[in-house]
Amino acid sequence: MLAETIKEKTPFHKKLRLVSAYVKKNPVWLSWQVTYWCNYHCDFCDYWAERPKGEATVEEIAIASKEISKLGSIMISMAGGEPFIRKDLHEITSVLAEDHFPFVTTHGGFIRDEKRIRQLWESGLWGVSVSIDSIYPEKHDLHRGKKGAWDQAIKAIKMALETRTRDFQRVNWQCVLKDDNLDEIEPMIEMAGELGCYFMVQPLSGLKNGDWSHKVSYHGGVSEHLLQLRKKHRNFFSNPYFLSRFNEFIENDGLGGCMAGKAFLNIDNFLNVSRCVETRAESIGNLKTDRIELLMERLHRQQEENTCIKCWYNCRGETESLYNLKGLVSKLPALYHQ
Repeated sequence: MLAETIKEKTPFHKKLRLVSAYVKKNPVWLSWQVTYWCNYHCDFCDYWAERPKGEATVEEIAIASKEISKLGSIMISMAGGEPFIRKDLHEITSVLAEDHFPFVTTHGGFIRDEKRIRQLWESGLWGVSVSIDSIYPEKHDLHRGKKGAWDQAIKAIKMALETRTRDFQRVNWQCVLKDDNLDEIEPMIEMAGELGCYFMVQPLSGLKNGDWSHKVSYHGGVSEHLLQLRKKHRNFFSNPYFLSRFNEFIENDGLGGCMAGKAFLNIDNFLNVSRCVETRAESIGNLKTDRIELLMERLHRQQEENTCIKCWYNCRGETESLYNLKGLVSKLPALYHQ
């Protein structure tokens, strides 16, 4: 049955459904927190302090995914917490891949054997992003609160690259720009290129734990610096429109016009729906009990009143880039080859 469903929803078919969602002004990006468990103690996040129980099962996620598919095919970022803590992650990937484009963001600590990551590729995973914030192992380990985290993350990237089963499957080196690593961005891009993967960056926000002390404080043109690096390095994958607004976010301590709840939304580990990952306490319903049409009506009303300016994450900035002409044009080649 699964094979038949996947055969019906070819990559081309799903791309058409993605375009349809965009034209109909439905969300095109969804952050799905499959768990909030994490075994790292990152200094810019406190999700690791949570110990959730009773998280959504694969069967419940499959039903929720079908309900969401009424909007079209959506790019889904499986995140957390640390998604690989869930031993059934490949099953989750499989049910999401029937109608959508599943990606996963990870610290890489659980990608220790080829079987695990190959299992996800074979289940329909479209891409994996491994979080690494420094070119220096000791520094990365300190920020992540885990000795050996950097070495394991690099191994995870190599293993993910070696086990891909389809040409379109992409591996990213994902970096959070902070107050102490701007001068490391180019060396990280270069190392990512040597490994054979792409590089993406997003500015830090203090929304996760209320601590803004790690925010980059350089006011000499972060956007200009990053855009120059993007022109220089072909594997620097971040959208130029997204990068062009780093200055505004940094200098003004925020950026208005957030499209959360309209262009993108969030689902947590219990299938509660909110406009973004940082507003899960303001859930507008649950996919176990509410139809997606009703949930979207509530999200749209909430989005119209949204005044939050406190992030410029990838899930926001990269998605909002699609609603800017230059950003959309820049993204089209990537969407075509996915």
